Formats: sequence, structure tokens, C-alpha cells
Amino acid sequence: MNYKKLLFIFFTLLAAAIAFYALYLRFIIKERFTKPGDLLTFIHTVDSPENNCSFALFGDYSDTKRLVWYIFRFNTSAASVPTEMPAGFLEAKDRKHMQFKDNLLTWNVSSANFDVYNPNIKVIEEKYLVFDRGGIHHFLYDIKNSQKLFEDNNPWLTFIYSEEGKFIDSPTDKNEMGALFNRWKVENIHNKIEMFIKQSDGAQ
Repeated sequence: MNYKKLLFIFFTLLAAAIAFYALYLRFIIKERFTKPGDLLTFIHTVDSPENNCSFALFGDYSDTKRLVWYIFRFNTSAASVPTEMPAGFLEAKDRKHMQFKDNLLTWNVSSANFDVYNPNIKVIEEKYLVFDRGGIHHFLYDIKNSQKLFEDNNPWLTFIYSEEGKFIDSPTDKNEMGALFNRWKVENIHNKIEMFIKQSDGAQ
């Protein structure tokens, strides 16, 4: 057997081994989503006004630089809502965990870790579900009509590409940047949600 043939066999076996290892790693990574493991942090639940469904708020705090909150809707009372949610439910392939993906109403991420305290969901005017964090509205949902009215999954990303945010230099002081971002969220999300609720209530 000549030298070139030996090299060909060697590199063929090496490529096969690398491909097998890559598949093995994919299998291991996927397995974490189909077995009990890391769980989201359960925060609280609320019942709908007519008690025909409920909503649950969970947080993913595994990455301290990128906090994520998930809101689920269940066609059951709050007392029956599961309080354990696998952190990898979005990538789940098994039927048990895929049901959580089907129940997901919305998600909200804090890429810059501003306004992360006191995340909560609440029912307003007996017909709207509101998600707050940092004392600022981030999401509005019409419960009766099953309609998302205001939703911005990643406000920070929206902000930095807005007219106000695109002029911010990266060396800007974090407190100054946080103040600008906070003002933008209040004007463009919180106040709009507040105004919509007031106008809707006044139209009745």
C-alpha cells in the first residue's frame, strides 16, 4: 500500500470521526431539553377575569447579562398551572415539553440589564393582561379577544436602532445610557399602553 493511499485512508477516517463526534455533541445538547434539568424561575400566576384561563410568569436568570421572562397562557385555573418549566422548552422535541412551547404567549428580554426588578403580570380593567418590570409596562394583551396589542420582545434592540438610540456612543456612561433608555421606554411603550387602556375604558 503506497503512501498516498495511507494518507487518504487516514484523512477519511479522521473526517468520519469528526462527523461522528459532532453528531454526538448535538445529541448531548438536545438531550438537555428532553430530560429534567435546568428549570426556569417560577414567579407567579394570575387568573383571567372569567376564570376560563390563567397566565404564568417565569424568568430565565441563567445568563446574568441577558435576563429573559416568559409568559404562558393555560386553559386552566392558576392553581393547576405547572410551576416547573424546563429552561430548554423552546428546543424541546418530546411531546411532554413541546406543550409548554404551545402555551407560550410572549417573551421579553433585557439585553442591557435595565429595569429588571419586580417583574410581574397583572389583569387591568378586567380585560387586559399587562407585563411590568422596573415599574414600566412592556406588554399588553387583550384577554377576551386573545390579541396582543403591544409587544416588544427586546426593547433595548429597538432602542439602539431608533432615532434616539442611534446617536449613543458606546463609551457613554451606563447611568446616562440607562436614563435615556428608560425615558425612551416610558414614551414609546409604557405611555402608549397606558393611553390605550384609558381610551378603551372611556369608549365604553
